[in-house]
Amino acid sequence: MITETTRQAYLKAMGVQVYFPRTVLAGAKPSPQYEFTDPEPIQDEPVERVTEPMRPMRSKNPDRPVIDVSGPSKRAKSRLAKEELPQKHVFRHQASPSAEEKAEESSLRFDLGYQLVADGVAVLYELPPVAKDEDKARAKALLAAILRACGFDEAYTAARAGDGFSWPLPNDLGLASKDKAGAAALMGFLRSRCDGDQLTELIVFAGVIEPLLSKIGEELTYRQTLLASLSAMLSLASLKREVWTELQPTLARIKQNA
Repeated sequence: MITETTRQAYLKAMGVQVYFPRTVLAGAKPSPQYEFTDPEPIQDEPVERVTEPMRPMRSKNPDRPVIDVSGPSKRAKSRLAKEELPQKHVFRHQASPSAEEKAEESSLRFDLGYQLVADGVAVLYELPPVAKDEDKARAKALLAAILRACGFDEAYTAARAGDGFSWPLPNDLGLASKDKAGAAALMGFLRSRCDGDQLTELIVFAGVIEPLLSKIGEELTYRQTLLASLSAMLSLASLKREVWTELQPTLARIKQNA
């Protein structure tokens, strides 16, 4: 069993100062009876002299006293050097985005088309922003086929094709590209279409924005039918029959209110 004197000698060689309280601490465990013997001499490794005084090393426990290290070892000096490096002042415009700022950056991207197909009835369809032109053309051809099967007037539809809506908006508009801002912008677009076209029914072929549209639809006055996206139906043909089945109650309601 190591004696107290030998333990103190090891601690001193490592640059750790032993601390003994001068008074009995309330609630503290009684100290054992230490036996002090003459320690064997321990050869310290040669250490380069430190010209600048070392700052006191503070314990991570705030209740512990400040310990002044008078003779640090190489390992202690290396640790202190890393801990006490001065913090560089970095201006905000020079710093990289923080984790919180990156989390706030918009991950929401969508490209929407809007088309009025009858009085008070419109179609909103989503196309992948990174899709090739030929894939977008195939999706629009599928939409035209669905609208013909629904019995909507092609001449009426062609004469009232509306503008689409994409997110993020161009940077020169000076608007923040955040997910919340994207949801608010989409809400504003649909509200303007609802008021301008006096919408009573909105048929939506949605993808990533389906959760947003579900929430927005609760706040606006039109009735909304959410269906699989056009690109999904092109990838999985069985979805076409499912979409057609889901469309029937909406088409019956439109016909009844015409």
